[in-house]
Amino acid sequence: MGSSNTSCIKPEAIISNPTQDDVVQLMVSNQTEDLMESRQYLVEMHKEQPPRILLSGESQVTTLVIDLDETLIHSIFDFTNQCETQIKLPVTQQTADFQVDFDLNYITVYLCVRNYARQFIEDLSSLYEIVIWTASPYDYAKPIIEYLGIMDKLAAVLYRTECSIMDDQMYKDLDNLGRDKNVIIVDNNPQCYKKHPQNGINIVDFEGKQDNALETLSKYLKEFAAKGYKMDTLVHKWPLK
Repeated sequence: MGSSNTSCIKPEAIISNPTQDDVVQLMVSNQTEDLMESRQYLVEMHKEQPPRILLSGESQVTTLVIDLDETLIHSIFDFTNQCETQIKLPVTQQTADFQVDFDLNYITVYLCVRNYARQFIEDLSSLYEIVIWTASPYDYAKPIIEYLGIMDKLAAVLYRTECSIMDDQMYKDLDNLGRDKNVIIVDNNPQCYKKHPQNGINIVDFEGKQDNALETLSKYLKEFAAKGYKMDTLVHKWPLK
């Protein structure tokens, strides 16, 4: 996400951003109690917990986990006319750190959608069990995913609350999906799947400048499914960038 990237970051950085000290001080004057509660909530929420199964039932096909920010979309909180649309988010504990204009009771997100993002999901939904998993909070990510119009193609959407913490870094623990090892994760940040590097496809960051990365990846994943490649060939066959 633009200047407030939450892609698998340290939990203490979710609210305290050293480059935004002045902005945070303005918030504290009116929202000290809320911010303290939010900080404590996030710390408690991401303490190591026993494994939990995040997906129900079973899947007869490979599960494809796809990141949101800098993989499918790029968001900016300062004004720009270079993006596809604007989305207004409610100001909540989860989104307060993104607030730029404190005179408004909503937060404007300028959203850039990566070329082929919607078609990518459409193409692969008949071949894979598709799961969007973002390290961003629900109140930010849900409206964006709804805007993309892909909800009916998804088996599940997982948010920051479903992420885990290891070595003070937030990551996505594929063991918690309940899908054995038959899982592929597509993410621009290898830290997000550092526990399962053999399952990961690293995609180049999307920061607003259009590319053909998703179209290329779609062709590869179609071939992977059609030819029945084994998971241990996944990383070796994908042209990492």
